[in-house]
Amino acid sequence: MLTSETRGTYLNIGGHGNEGLLETGCGQAEADENSQVTYNNYDQNGLNELRTRYTILISIHSCNTGAGNGGALLLFNLAKLWKVPVRARTGLTYTKSIHSPKVFYEKNSVWQLATPDMLAPPPTIHAPSPPKNNFFSDELNQTISASLQQVMRAQVFINVNGVLKEKNMSNDTMRAFVDSLSQSLFFSSEGEPVGKITATILLYWSHTADVWNMEVCCNSFGSIIGRNISCYLPDSPILTHILS
Repeated sequence: MLTSETRGTYLNIGGHGNEGLLETGCGQAEADENSQVTYNNYDQNGLNELRTRYTILISIHSCNTGAGNGGALLLFNLAKLWKVPVRARTGLTYTKSIHSPKVFYEKNSVWQLATPDMLAPPPTIHAPSPPKNNFFSDELNQTISASLQQVMRAQVFINVNGVLKEKNMSNDTMRAFVDSLSQSLFFSSEGEPVGKITATILLYWSHTADVWNMEVCCNSFGSIIGRNISCYLPDSPILTHILS
């Protein structure tokens, strides 16, 4: 999408992302070489044709694309390719319903920016840690954690190139997985992230939870309290093992 002012035009690109990655035009399906952009293939997708003669800034609206070393390198390469400043978010980007379009960003996330005159990638900005202080509701976390204790069975499906493959778990592993999930930090969310679904969790009593960028579960427990709920996954060996 192009927006204009007297100094030139702003180009906005929307898509799904992760650190150093942008996918656009494929939804949650498997990305092909024409819809996935990384710091390795940034010059192979006809991207140089996106910039117009009057473009003065290109903004990428997706999850985590500008974060980490990969994000800094991707933006550095794109700025050189397009010969204009390029920026992308370092955290999750959320969108609301199409009936009331709105884009908002994860708390403590920022824009990472690269310019064509840089001699090296910009300093790395990592994805933000979960917010602290009053961001999370103790009552909400207690309600959902208690509900998770009632889960009788869980299935985990890993997204492998657009295909969901079930992760085998013993009953003890499944119970440990759910117990770790209950330690997540839950919060009320206004929308859904525009990241990649890396895994789907099916819980019996039965609610589904999509995992975005190995970091956030969304739309998982909203029916418990009538709100759209997300959570930051805890730093847990069992979760890391099962979800990767």
